[in-house]
Amino acid sequence: RDAEKCDICTDEYMGGQHPANPNLLSPASFFSSWQIICSRLEEYNSHQSLCNGMPEGPLRRNPGNHDKSRTPRLPSSADVEFCLSLTQYESGSMDKAANFSFRNTLEGFASPLTGIADASQSSMHNALHIYMNGTMSQVQGSANDPIFLLHHAFVDSIFEQWLRRHHPLQEVYPEANAPIGHNRE
Repeated sequence: RDAEKCDICTDEYMGGQHPANPNLLSPASFFSSWQIICSRLEEYNSHQSLCNGMPEGPLRRNPGNHDKSRTPRLPSSADVEFCLSLTQYESGSMDKAANFSFRNTLEGFASPLTGIADASQSSMHNALHIYMNGTMSQVQGSANDPIFLLHHAFVDSIFEQWLRRHHPLQEVYPEANAPIGHNRE
């Protein structure tokens, strides 16, 4: 929390930047030889097939070199605390426009300062994906970056804290028509 840069983007941890190409990982990084798979959504859609698992190129990452007008900063401890203070899991239809929704704020579609949805900004969960500026920024291929696992474990821990704090009834979760993984059952 409260980081202004990627403190784990070093060769000791998750991989530093390549000295000659800031979009690649340093050759000294354990992850520099990782190949990504299943990131070409358009190609798979045009062939009407699932990913074939063939290597598609190296893991890409250029932390902090992103559109700062859309994502001005990484989430802060105060952002997490505000998100946890929201009492409603969902405040209306389960979409990106929901206001004062814990889910929508944690996802990053609503401001962690106000709880108001803002299509021009990305925060919380979405902010880190955008900040990493590479494989993590592409929805279909983001899970190729090992930072994805750390990030989603942290997001899950925020959800767990919210559950323990607010003890929501099962009825607050949608029964049907929500995105995969968001329905009650």
